[in-house]
Amino acid sequence: MNEFLKLCNLFNQQIIDRDTLYHQGCTYLMANQELLSFWKAFLQYDPQDVLVDNVPAPPPGKVSLSNCRAHGPSYRLLPRRERLKPCTGRDELCMSVLNDDWASHPTWASEDSGFVAHRKNVFEEGLHRIEEERHDYDFHIEANLKCIQLLEPIAQQMLIMTTAEQEQFRMPAALAGQSTSIFKRVCKKLYGEKGIDREWSKVWHSQTENMHLKSLDHMGMLVKQTDKRQLSAKHLVDVIKTKHEEQRRERSLKGSAPRQQFQWSFSDKDVTLDLLRLMALYAIHNSQHSNSEKERIWDFFVDFIPTFFDLDDAAVQERIPRFQLDSGEEDGDEPTPLELTNGRGRRNGKRGDLLRGVLDPGRNTNKSRASKEDSASGSKETTPDVASGNEDETPEAPDENGVADVSNDRWMPTIPKPTILKSGGEQSVTKSIARLHRVRPAMEVGLTEEPKLYFEATDTPDIYWPKTLELIEEFIVGDIDEARYQEVLRHFYLASGWKLYTIQDLIRTLCRLALTCSSVDGKEKTYDLIKQFLASREREETSYQTEISARKFAEKCVKDGELFVLCWVPSKSEASVRWLQREETTFYMDEMKLQQRWQYYISSYIRVEPTEGVPRSKLSKVVLTRNLPSADADPEDGSIPKPVSYDENLVVSICLRSSKMVWGAGSSESFLYSSAPTTKEDKEQHDKATKMSTLARDYRLREKFVLNNSWMKDLSQEEVEKHKADYKKWAEGEVEPANAATETRDVEMAD
Repeated sequence: MNEFLKLCNLFNQQIIDRDTLYHQGCTYLMANQELLSFWKAFLQYDPQDVLVDNVPAPPPGKVSLSNCRAHGPSYRLLPRRERLKPCTGRDELCMSVLNDDWASHPTWASEDSGFVAHRKNVFEEGLHRIEEERHDYDFHIEANLKCIQLLEPIAQQMLIMTTAEQEQFRMPAALAGQSTSIFKRVCKKLYGEKGIDREWSKVWHSQTENMHLKSLDHMGMLVKQTDKRQLSAKHLVDVIKTKHEEQRRERSLKGSAPRQQFQWSFSDKDVTLDLLRLMALYAIHNSQHSNSEKERIWDFFVDFIPTFFDLDDAAVQERIPRFQLDSGEEDGDEPTPLELTNGRGRRNGKRGDLLRGVLDPGRNTNKSRASKEDSASGSKETTPDVASGNEDETPEAPDENGVADVSNDRWMPTIPKPTILKSGGEQSVTKSIARLHRVRPAMEVGLTEEPKLYFEATDTPDIYWPKTLELIEEFIVGDIDEARYQEVLRHFYLASGWKLYTIQDLIRTLCRLALTCSSVDGKEKTYDLIKQFLASREREETSYQTEISARKFAEKCVKDGELFVLCWVPSKSEASVRWLQREETTFYMDEMKLQQRWQYYISSYIRVEPTEGVPRSKLSKVVLTRNLPSADADPEDGSIPKPVSYDENLVVSICLRSSKMVWGAGSSESFLYSSAPTTKEDKEQHDKATKMSTLARDYRLREKFVLNNSWMKDLSQEEVEKHKADYKKWAEGEVEPANAATETRDVEMAD
C-alpha cells in the first residue's frame, strides 16, 4: 500500500506522467478487475497509438568513452571534435602541459590492482622517505604556530597581572581553545623522549645530495645481475635459437627475413683499439693470474683482436702497452719485456689462444675480392663455432663443449657497450658540465658544497671520451675505487653511465676465456681450428671450396655440438652471428645470383661429401650398389687411399639451369686400388679377417646344402635323426637295406 501511495505522490509532484502512473498502478490492481476499471476511469486514461519516427537521435553532448580507442585499462582517446575545441584562456605553458587527447576512464581492470608506487631502487625510496619526513616537519611547524597563537593572549594577560593575581592564576583548559590535542602533540614532539635527537634539518641535505643521482640510476643496481644472465652461455644460445625460429616463421609468411641472429657495427675502429688496450692493461695488472697465465692472456688479446677486426698494425703497436713480467711473483719466469714489435709479432706458434670455431677464411682487406666473379660473397664466413646450452661457464676445467659454448657468444656483445656510450654520451656530458659550473645561490650562502669535478668547463666534446678512457684505465689499474668510478660516470653520463659499471667484470670474463682457449689440453681441437683460421687469413681471397672445407673440418672437431657462423664484413665493418644446423647448407642458394649459385654447386660437387643444396630424393644411382666398395674397406682414419694406377679422361658437362649431367662420348676414367697389406700388422689383421671370412662362408655353405636338404622337408627332428642313423649303419655295412633280399631272389613270372 505504501508503494502505491508513493507512486501517487510522484504523480502529484509531476515527476511522472499519466501513462506511467496508469501502467505502474496496474501492477498493484490487476488482481481485481473492478478496481482496475475504476483506476482507468478515475485517471481518464485513453490509450492511443504512438507514432515513432525512425530518425537518428541528435548526438549527445557527452562523449561515450567506452567506445573510444583504449590506451591501457584507464585511458581513452577523445574524438577529433573534442580535441579541436577552441580555448582562449590558455597560454604557452598550458598548451605544453595540459592533456587534450586522452581522458581518464577507470575500469575494474585498472582500479582493482591497487596503487603501485613508482620506486625503482632503494635510493629513490630514500628520497620519498625524506619528503615524508619534511612533510611531517612542516605539519608540526604549523601546529606550533597554532599553539603560539593560543599562548600569546595568555602571555599578554600574565604581563599585566599583579603578583597576587599571578599566584592565583590557573591555566585555562585547552589553552582557552577548542581542543587540547594541539599543544599536547607539540609538547610531546619537542620535549618527548626523542625530541632532542630529531634534528632532521642537518641530515636532509646530505642525504638528498648523496641519493639524488643514485635514485635516477635505475639500471646501475641491476647491471651486474643482468650482464651475468645475458652473457651466460645458455642464455645466449637460447636467444639465438629463439631468433632463428622467429626468422623462420617470418620467412614462411613474408618470404624474406634476415639470416643473422646477431649483428653489430664496428665502424669506429678507435673504440675497438681502446677496448683492446683496456683488455691488455687488465691482463698485465690483475693479481689473479700467474706470470705464465698473464703472458698467455696478453698474447691472445694482441693476436686475435687485431686479426679478426682488421686493425692497423701501427695503431695496435701505438695503443697496446708493453708487457713485462713481474719477476717477484715467480722466480722461474724471465723478467725480460715482451714488446709488440709489429702489432702481430707474437704469433710464434701460440695459435691455441683463439676461441674454438672463430675461423675467418680470407683476409679480404683488398678491394680485388669484390671484383672477382668467381669468389664467394663480400663477407667472410668464419668456421662455425661450437656451443652447448647444457653446460655452464667452467673456464677452470673446460670440456669439449664448454670451451666453445662460452666463446664467440661472449666476445661480441662486450665491445658495443663502449661504442654506444661514446656515441651517445657527449650530449649528456655537455649538459652536466654546464649544470655543475652554473652559479648556485645555495653554494654562496654555504648550504651546499662544491661538487667534485672531473671535466672542466673549457673541455670540448672531443676530449670527453679520452678522459673517460683515462678514468676506466685508472679503475682497472686500481688507482681509484669503484665508488668514485661509478660516481663520475653517474654524474656526467647520467642515465647512460651504467653501461660501463661492469667493464672490469666483462674483461675478467674475457681473460678467463682467453686462458681456456689457450689451453693445450689434448681433448681440445682448438689448435687445429686456429691453425686453419690463421692460414686462411693469410690469403687475400676466399672461395666456396675454402668455406665448405672450414665447415666440414669444424663439424669433425665438434661432433655433436652446435655450430655458429661468425661473419665479418670488412667493407661495412660489421660482424654477425648465425646458427648453422647440420642439415642446412653453408650458403643460401635462393639468395645468390645464377653464376654464384653455379660456382657454389661446382665447389660442393667436386668434394667427397654429398653435394650441398641437392635433395637426396632427386638423386638417381649411376652405378650398381654391388659394385661399390664395402664400408669395411674404408680406412678408420677417414683418409682416402691412393690408387695404384688411374686414367682420368672422362668428360662431364653439367647444365647451368637444370644441373643435368651429360657424359662426353668416348671418354672414361678408371682407378685401380691395391688392397694388399703393406705392414706386418696389417698382414696379420688381413690373415685373421680372411680366416674368419672363410669360416663364415663354410658355415653358410653347410647350412644351405648339408644341413637343410629337400628330403628333410616336413619331417620332424626325431625322424631326421633316425634316417641319419640308419644311413650310417648301412654305409658301414652293419645292416642291409630293407629291399636288398627282394632284389636278389628270382621272381616267378606268370604264364
